[in-house]
Amino acid sequence: MTTHRQTERNDNQNALLAEAFRHLSSGLVITDPRQSDNPLIYVNSGFSQLTGFDALEALGRNCRFLQGPETSEEVVLAMREAIEKKVPFRGLVQNYRKDGTPFCNALIITPMFDEIGEVAHYVGTLNDVSTSREQLRALAAHATRAREAERTSIAREIHDELGQALTALKMDLAWMDKRLLQCFAPFQTPEATDSSQELHERARAMISLTENTIGTVRRIATQLRPALLDDLGLEAAAEWQVKDFAARTGIVCDFKSTLGERELAPAIATAGFRILQEALTNVARHAEATRVRVRLGRKNDELRLEVRDNGQGIQPQRLVNVRSLGLLGMRERALGLGGSVEIGPAKPKGTGVTARIPLQQLPQEENA
Repeated sequence: MTTHRQTERNDNQNALLAEAFRHLSSGLVITDPRQSDNPLIYVNSGFSQLTGFDALEALGRNCRFLQGPETSEEVVLAMREAIEKKVPFRGLVQNYRKDGTPFCNALIITPMFDEIGEVAHYVGTLNDVSTSREQLRALAAHATRAREAERTSIAREIHDELGQALTALKMDLAWMDKRLLQCFAPFQTPEATDSSQELHERARAMISLTENTIGTVRRIATQLRPALLDDLGLEAAAEWQVKDFAARTGIVCDFKSTLGERELAPAIATAGFRILQEALTNVARHAEATRVRVRLGRKNDELRLEVRDNGQGIQPQRLVNVRSLGLLGMRERALGLGGSVEIGPAKPKGTGVTARIPLQQLPQEENA
């Protein structure tokens, strides 16, 4: 009798779970990795409402039928690696509905293990975050423009106000040093000579400290917003950035540009420069590279930036890790201008970053 009640209780729980899954607003799918090509064996109504595919059209197929021309190869590679390693996957995937319309899918895949530790099933949840993602992207683009404007203002204040004040201080110290030597010149006693020498050394030390501080101020102002970017354009600023990177890191850099002195919208020039900065920062932090190649130019009415290193390469899972803010920032800068950033393995080794940004006329706010 007890066994019968337990069986009945289990059946009721299973029925309750099945009903809950069926009416879940999120898409929910289950696959069977023990079958060839890991096919779908269950989809709920949320999946059908989201994708337009009913159960008969979806069951027995691998989930890749939801992929399309704009689905990121990086994300697919990271997903495949997670499945091979039998670990959960979480990421944003560009998927397509039955009618061909794209949607941004916040996908979570979780492996389910049997009693001997083998993966028996994969459970996936799908949520359309296209609208919220576009809202966040617009907000991020606005924040980026505001941050760049603030950086420009701070850089100018530091360079003009603080830089000029320190230069004036240096000139006054040099004048004071000279006058002290003149004042002590008539006195030839050992005490006067010692005092004169001590004051002269102190003055020279203060002048040296001031010169170093001026250099620091200029470096900070340049890092905030290089004047070259506004005065001479992206090509000159990119060349300076690459040379500065090589000097600081010791990594051999090969920079070539066919962009010339072509005038770009400020938003496009800024995005290209910041993507280059972040790509080089990632090389210095993670790549363990000895060489970097940077190419800048225009192709098919697009700004094209390519950064290639010969380092250890990037792990696929990091490409979709939401905590990889540097990678996310590069993508969002380009996407905010209708462009794209592709990050992946380079041949024969290392990592490649390719940014493409359309050179179309931008809205007035983005040019500001």
